[in-house]
Amino acid sequence: MIALRRRTRDEARAAGFPSGEMPRTDEQKARDGQTAKIWGCLVLLVPCVLVLLYVVSR
Repeated sequence: MIALRRRTRDEARAAGFPSGEMPRTDEQKARDGQTAKIWGCLVLLVPCVLVLLYVVSR
């Protein structure tokens, strides 16, 4: 894992990116957006379900 990360960093620097990180592709950005939407929905949905269960069980 460390060797892969080091190799990727060295390749990025050789490609002209001094930070050692390649710019993210559009596919990666889209996947990140989808993941953020899923987690956002879960963060809102779980407390709502718990409150609803509490109200119904009283």
